[in-house]
Amino acid sequence: MSNSFFCVNLYKEEKQKIAKYAVDNFVKEGMVIALDAGSTCHYAAQYILEKDIECTIITNAFNIVNILSKSDKINLFCAGGFLDKEHNSYHDETALKCMEMMKSDILFLSPNGICEECGLPRAGCSS
Repeated sequence: MSNSFFCVNLYKEEKQKIAKYAVDNFVKEGMVIALDAGSTCHYAAQYILEKDIECTIITNAFNIVNILSKSDKINLFCAGGFLDKEHNSYHDETALKCMEMMKSDILFLSPNGICEECGLPRAGCSS
């Protein structure tokens, strides 16, 4: 079983509530929205699809591309590169350069925690 599957199902109800709140209160038609590869963003993508919101999504998450590609109202930009199959996302230099070229109206991050030493988000459920 992959790490991404485990993370999506860990605290599932809480993540769904957070994602629904974020989409309902911060996402508007026509926005450019950046979603990271975190599991709460997975649920945000599902709610964006369910609400049939016309928008543009920028992501480095393979699973989010799969979810949102079902809508004709959503323009998708995926930061490609080498696929990290454990986290179901792109994290290499190619993905970083692609993301640096993009601009969004809002960014949703869903890290598994915050580093105590530097205060930055930490990736991966085991950190």
